[in-house]
Amino acid sequence: MAPHISISALLRSVRRLLATVLLGVVVVAGIGAAVVAQAGREEATRADTAILMLDGAEDGLAARLDWAVRLYLDGRISRIVLVGSEPALAHEALIARGVLQDKLAQIRETTQISQLVAARRMLMEVRVLDAMLICEPIESLRLLKIARDQQLELHSAPVGADNDISLRDMVDEIGRYLIYCFVGR
Repeated sequence: MAPHISISALLRSVRRLLATVLLGVVVVAGIGAAVVAQAGREEATRADTAILMLDGAEDGLAARLDWAVRLYLDGRISRIVLVGSEPALAHEALIARGVLQDKLAQIRETTQISQLVAARRMLMEVRVLDAMLICEPIESLRLLKIARDQQLELHSAPVGADNDISLRDMVDEIGRYLIYCFVGR
């Protein structure tokens, strides 16, 4: 006997497929809106320690270093934890600009997840309760999520070379956010 396909069953399947696609589009658009909203949100003007994310765009790194120096010299932070795959150059640049050597710490890890895990350990060892995250604006939502997943509460202080977010960068960051949420990388 040949299978019988009814028009109503076919239409139901098409409606379910369209509803699933629409739901996916709404979720992606919502994540994109959250990425943009968090990129423009500064949550801390003062904290004991700043976690300065070094990896990322070179022009953004210069802006993040400038911001960290200003915060330190203004007395709005007392310590800076340099986090990245190669923090030595940033360490020397901050010392040259007036940050005291004993107010700097370095975390050298290759991935942002392992960097934030190490930052959590370091902050717990020195009993820091109030810290801010200085990072690229587009990455701040994902990095704050990673930190929260590691029981590390940080205040956002996003700084980049400019405030423009390209569609390509946003799509890339949405993908990175979803990969972190579903795969953990």
